[in-house]
Amino acid sequence: NRPTFVLFATTARGEIPLVRWGTTIGSWKAEKEDGEEHLAYKESPVGRRYWRELLVAPTWLPPETTPDRELVRRGGRGWVADAEAVGPGYRSAYGLVALPHLRAGESHGVVDYADTEIRTHGSGNYRSILRGASHGCHRLFNHLAIRLGSFLLAHHEFKRHGLVAAHYRRVLRWRGHASTLRADSRGYRYELVPPIEVDVLRGRTLRVRD
Repeated sequence: NRPTFVLFATTARGEIPLVRWGTTIGSWKAEKEDGEEHLAYKESPVGRRYWRELLVAPTWLPPETTPDRELVRRGGRGWVADAEAVGPGYRSAYGLVALPHLRAGESHGVVDYADTEIRTHGSGNYRSILRGASHGCHRLFNHLAIRLGSFLLAHHEFKRHGLVAAHYRRVLRWRGHASTLRADSRGYRYELVPPIEVDVLRGRTLRVRD
C-alpha cells in the first residue's frame, strides 16, 4: 500500500519492469512564511516528467520556506547550521545521487525543460522511506540510488559536465543563536542524452471497512 518506484526497460517485446522499490510522496509539512510557520501540503505532481541530469554527491539548497529550526543542530556552543543536511554526504537530504524531475515545454519550436523542484534521490532517513513521507520528492535508500545511477550511466548515453558551482548562503537564527549555512556546489553533473521519460502516476486511496 506504499508508494513504489518502478524502472522499466524498453525492448522489442515491450516494457519490462526491472526493479520495484519502496519510495515516498508528499504530505503535510511545516513551512515558513513572513516569519511564521504553518502547515502546507507538499504534493508529488503527477504526469510526464524527464530526467535530464544525474547529480552525484548532490547538495540540497533549502528554500526560504524551510523553517530555520529544521536546518540547525546542537553544537559545542549552542545551535549551529546543520551542514550535513545540505551535503554532500550520505546523511544529506539528497543522499548520494539525485535526479531532478523536469517538465518539458516548447517555445518558438524549441523544447526547454523547467525544474519542478521534485527529485528522485537517495536518503539516509530510512524510516521515512519505510513508512513516512517527503516534501514531494521520491526518496530511495542510498544504496539503491547508487545502483540506479550506476545503471543509467552504464546503459544510457551521457555527457560529463563535472561539478556545478553554487553560491548558497543563508543565515539561520534559532533560540538566540545565529549561524550561516553554505554550499558551493550542486554536485557532479552528468547530462542524460536524450532525457529519460518519467511517469508519476496517480495513487489509489484504500479504505478499510469495519
